[in-house]
Parts: sequence; C-alpha cells; structure tokens
Amino acid sequence: IVNACALAIEPLKLIIVDALDDPKLVPIANRSPDPRRVDVVVPIGTGTNRPLLPGGILPPTNEAGAWLCTGQVCLPVVTDAEELERLLRGL
Repeated sequence: IVNACALAIEPLKLIIVDALDDPKLVPIANRSPDPRRVDVVVPIGTGTNRPLLPGGILPPTNEAGAWLCTGQVCLPVVTDAEELERLLRGL
C-alpha cells in the first residue's frame, strides 16, 4: 500500500523520442526496467499524438531525447545514451 501511495503522489514517466529504425535511447530504458516508471516512446518526426510534458509542453521530435519526469517536474532533456543510463541507474 505504501508503494501504491508513493506512485500516486509522484509517478515516474520517461518520455523518449528516438529513431525506430536505429534506436539509441530505447534500448537503455529497456535494460533499466522500473515498475514505478511508465515509458512512452515517440518516433522522431512525429507531429501528432505526442505525449505532453508537465505544464502542457510538447516535447520536440526533431531529434532524439529523453525526459524523466517525477510528478509535475521533468529533468532537462538527455540526448546521450550513456547519460541516460547513468540517470536511470541512479533512481
């Protein structure tokens, strides 16, 4: 019950914009699963049906990037696979 309450108060969301034909960031997220986190993958170039970042901001889809959000706050975009791996291992 405590874990469910923590998830409801501060849910984790990882929004990844990546190439579908040669992904760099998605494999990192797949190697670092977290049952507390919801991962959303958006193909580079997608113009519609993009998930919103907190505050109603649409993530740009012109290049690869990942945003880790906790509750209503997102960390700055991560564009490097090694940096994303360090970030996800630190959770």
